[in-house]
Amino acid sequence: MISVFSQADELEAALRNAGEVHLIVTGRAAFHGRLTQIELQRLRLWAVREQAPRIGCLRLPADTLLALFTIGDQPSPIWSGISLDKGEIMTCGPGHRLHMRTEGPSHWGAVSLPADTFKMYFDRLTGQVLAMPHPAQRWRPSTAGCRRFLRLHAAAIGAAGRRPETIVDPEAAHGMEQQLIHSLVLCLSAAPGEVAPCPHRCQDVVADLEDLLRCQPGRFADLTTLRGELAVSEMHLRRCCKKILGIGPAAYVHAYLADRARRVARGATAPGIAT
Repeated sequence: MISVFSQADELEAALRNAGEVHLIVTGRAAFHGRLTQIELQRLRLWAVREQAPRIGCLRLPADTLLALFTIGDQPSPIWSGISLDKGEIMTCGPGHRLHMRTEGPSHWGAVSLPADTFKMYFDRLTGQVLAMPHPAQRWRPSTAGCRRFLRLHAAAIGAAGRRPETIVDPEAAHGMEQQLIHSLVLCLSAAPGEVAPCPHRCQDVVADLEDLLRCQPGRFADLTTLRGELAVSEMHLRRCCKKILGIGPAAYVHAYLADRARRVARGATAPGIAT
């Protein structure tokens, strides 16, 4: 299915199959998004084009593994403070929360599947025992392996637009799904790149900030109150917000409240990320 959106909350609603999503546009450019999504027996696939800078928060279901990657040559979105090089893949483990930000036009893809299913394939194909990925983990597969995975993803996304009968034909769809799962297993059987502990700790702080704003948005315009609730220093809060969100805490609170007010004025659903 291919959809085009002129509002961030419309894309947000369309991405609900990925998990709980909240998007906030941070630039002055008009929002424009294009989403192609495919649902197979076990896999879900997405390809997303966006034009305006924005910050997004995604929380995965407790049974789902998500793989993210950049499509083409546009700058990588920044996932929980980590920017991918070309040919790298980011994973988010079951039940974890991930912040995603873009600084301009972006084109990115994602694949999700049940964590138990992926673990079963991984163990059978590699003979290794898979440890579920951290909240945000970067992987550096072989060049050939990553190219094959991206090529299969692009072929599936292309078929949704040009040859939709491929997606609905049970045998063709099953073959496509098997190739994608096998290819992803081979990519993630490579040694992951090191991720410094700072992004994980900062991700937790920003997740707590998000929860406070969701529950009592009007109470935390005063950053002193906010820091007290979070039990962190001003310097640490600022560092974490800059690392994960790309802006300071005051700017993010302002953007969050402004976004909420716009949604209320439009009659759209106010943001909320469940705990």
